[in-house]
Amino acid sequence: MTTSLLPVIDSSDPRLKLTVQNRMRNIFVTQSEDTRQRKEENVNHIPVVTETPSRVLETGVNTTQKTLVLKKQAELDEVNKQLTLKRQEFKSYVEALARRRSELEIKQQQTKERVMKFEKFVAENDVKRRQARKKFEDAREQNMLKQRELEDLTEQLKQLRAR
Repeated sequence: MTTSLLPVIDSSDPRLKLTVQNRMRNIFVTQSEDTRQRKEENVNHIPVVTETPSRVLETGVNTTQKTLVLKKQAELDEVNKQLTLKRQEFKSYVEALARRRSELEIKQQQTKERVMKFEKFVAENDVKRRQARKKFEDAREQNMLKQRELEDLTEQLKQLRAR
C-alpha cells in the first residue's frame, strides 16, 4: 500500500519563507539619552528565526526538491511498515479472540448438557422418593390394619377361652 503522490511544495507559500523581526536594540544604561534615539545607517540587524530547526533544514537553500521527496517517501515507507505490523498484530489478536470465543461456546454447551443431566437426575430421584414414600405409607397402613385385626382376633380368642 505505497503511494507515490506527495504534496508539491510551492515556493510562493508564505509558511516556507524565513521571517525576520526587527527587534529593539539593546541600550546600555550608561548611554546618554541623545545617542539612544540616533539612527545608525551602517548597522546590520541580526535576523531572528522563528521556524523550527527541522523545518529550516527541510527547506534549506541547499536542499533540493528531489531530496525532500525522497525523505518523505522514506517516511511513508516507514509508516507503511508500522501500519502493516499493527495490522498483523491486530489480526492475531482477532484470531486469538475468535479461538477463545469458540472454546468458551464449547464449554458453555458442555455446561448446559451437564445441567440438563443433573436436572434429569434430580427429577428421577424425586420420582423414586415419592414412590418409596407412597410404598412406605401403604405398608405402614397395612401393618396397622393387621395389628388391629390381630388385636381383635386375640380379644375374640380370650372371649372364646373364657366361655
